[in-house]
Amino acid sequence: MAVRTFKYSMVASVLILLLAGVVATALAGEAVLKVAAGSEKSASVEMASTVPVRGVQFTVSGVKMTEVRTTDRTAGFLAKFNEANGMVILLSTSQMTIPPGKGAIAEIICDKPAEASLSGTKIVYAEK
Repeated sequence: MAVRTFKYSMVASVLILLLAGVVATALAGEAVLKVAAGSEKSASVEMASTVPVRGVQFTVSGVKMTEVRTTDRTAGFLAKFNEANGMVILLSTSQMTIPPGKGAIAEIICDKPAEASLSGTKIVYAEK
């Protein structure tokens, strides 16, 4: 039951951002995500972007996640994950953005960080 509630709340949050005028298209700029093993129990998700980003969604596979944390670049963002399918969402509910640049945007606490991989990346760019 909790998983269904989470799925719907993620969809609702993304729809609210889109309705608020946020442009979610790759034409708005470029942002690339990659995963890097951090420690024995964590991996970091790093993003290099040329434009401000309002939200990010991706799927982590190959590991069993227990927690997702924000970093200095995403302080104040909502960070949620779905244990059943590995989907992670980071988004601002207060018009904040991840500024252009490079660095970690999330820390994933998991069982086998070196085996973590990303797929299904969706970026919500800030309106220009």
